[in-house]
Amino acid sequence: MDFKFAIDIMEKLNKLNVKLYSNGIFAHEMYVHVKSFQMKLSLFSRQAGNNRFCHFPLLKANISSKLAAKYKVQLDTLAVESTEGS
Repeated sequence: MDFKFAIDIMEKLNKLNVKLYSNGIFAHEMYVHVKSFQMKLSLFSRQAGNNRFCHFPLLKANISSKLAAKYKVQLDTLAVESTEGS
């Protein structure tokens, strides 16, 4: 399950990376993409707290509450790290 979570979150990070490195993008557009991603992380964290992983295609199967709590902490940590850099 940890590997599935890693794949799903890396896919989301990769999509952000592609947006940020596209040609002809202005700084304010980058800012919007980063803020949008931070909001998505907040949503993902709230949903993980409710054991809902509808935005994580590989984790859609029912997972234990313990694993859901673990992934919530990881999403919260990623959200904090993303705000420290902005």
